[in-house]
Amino acid sequence: MPPYVFLDSWNSAYLFCTMEQHYPVIHIEGRIHYFYFISKGKRSIAKCIRFTIIDVDMPLYNLSLLDWDEVNEDFSDVLISNNGDVEMLFNTIANCMEAFFNQVPLAVVYFAGNSDSRNRLYRIYLNKFRPIWEKDYLCFIEKINKLEVGFYCRKK
Repeated sequence: MPPYVFLDSWNSAYLFCTMEQHYPVIHIEGRIHYFYFISKGKRSIAKCIRFTIIDVDMPLYNLSLLDWDEVNEDFSDVLISNNGDVEMLFNTIANCMEAFFNQVPLAVVYFAGNSDSRNRLYRIYLNKFRPIWEKDYLCFIEKINKLEVGFYCRKK
């Protein structure tokens, strides 16, 4: 599978997760943290959750959810897969965020959808699982402008 080619070129720790509630992931850490997994909904799609530092002083990281683009042979954040496994996908993102915060406990993670409907979906899932995450994490929503919303999370 193409995304796993990258595994040979990194000097970093690998974390294998196999809980039933989320997809198994391969974690590659460095200046950028990558979590690779296969989404198994309507079809199998290689995905990557990427944490990229955008402000070293905070430290503030951007979370991106990327799909494998077979045409460009690279991961992309503009593809819309609608793979039918949204709950498993959000469980996997939550698991990766927990693993990331265990390694970078002072980090603040920022993410935003690329559409109003995607931001609405993020709000729904944040609220749906609020009783679980609010014990350990602070999450808040910032309205950037009329069309854009940003989400911030950090450990308590």
